[in-house]
Amino acid sequence: MKDLYFNTSGKNTKSKETGPKKKTMFGYNVLGFGGGGPKTYKVAYLVLAGGGAGMPRHGPGGGGGGFRNSDNKTFAVENGVAHTVTVGSGGVGSFPTANTTDGAASGGSAFGTLQATAGGQGGDNPSHSDGGSGAGGGGQGNLGGFSPVEGHDGGATGFNGSATGGPLTAAGGGGAGQAGQSGSATTEAGGGDGAASNVSGSSVQYGGGGGGGNAHHGAGSTTAGAGGGGRGGGTSQNPTEGTDGLGGGGGGGGIGTTNRGGASGGNGVVIIRRETAASDTASGGNSTTTSGTDTIHTFNSSGTYTA
Repeated sequence: MKDLYFNTSGKNTKSKETGPKKKTMFGYNVLGFGGGGPKTYKVAYLVLAGGGAGMPRHGPGGGGGGFRNSDNKTFAVENGVAHTVTVGSGGVGSFPTANTTDGAASGGSAFGTLQATAGGQGGDNPSHSDGGSGAGGGGQGNLGGFSPVEGHDGGATGFNGSATGGPLTAAGGGGAGQAGQSGSATTEAGGGDGAASNVSGSSVQYGGGGGGGNAHHGAGSTTAGAGGGGRGGGTSQNPTEGTDGLGGGGGGGGIGTTNRGGASGGNGVVIIRRETAASDTASGGNSTTTSGTDTIHTFNSSGTYTA
């Protein structure tokens, strides 16, 4: 290829330009056209689905909501682009009525392409018992097939629906951090504990499983899974709901005349943490706070994150 020359000394004189400044400028002009791409940056996140409701009448606890989390900034977003955020609701239980039917299923959560599966529903319908974490009675966790897992299995056994022959404490729902406990005639069946995230600026546990319903320990009730799970009901003690914003599973119903319904699961949450300097125009969330050099967007309901 012929060298490029510039006339630097006079009309009839040509000298070869070899200085770095000219060559750099020429290279920039050639490569610069069309070379700039969209600006991206990475965020930390928590995507937590809604927890499942507990089953009525001495029934298994609901599974905790699926838990997807990175405390480090690993998920890429494009500056100025709107990313859909979905916050799953907790499953609706039948407490405080003495209802023996299953409640409404819980909902999954999502942030862009990141998804978390709803918690398993305590009940007789096997298709509802699997989820982010499985409901008590054998529900399977990590229904989304993610690595690391989004949740764990419910307890291996649960009340079988018969007045005789079944265990007297139903199984606990699985949690984001561990499996639910199995129930029997002599064993309490607590919900599995949730898993911790630091995305909000402090360590918080999420996705605890609901305790199984209890029919033989007097006023006693089963243990809730740490991280928002509800406790199971006893013969004279009500089950409790999973905690909203923590995606806990609801407790299974007891065996008394007024506390036999299964408790509702807790709503999920989506939290996005970014370096404040990464974008001057980022927006979204029901609340926005700062922690050091970071900004934290918390979604308690569905919306849009504009990066």
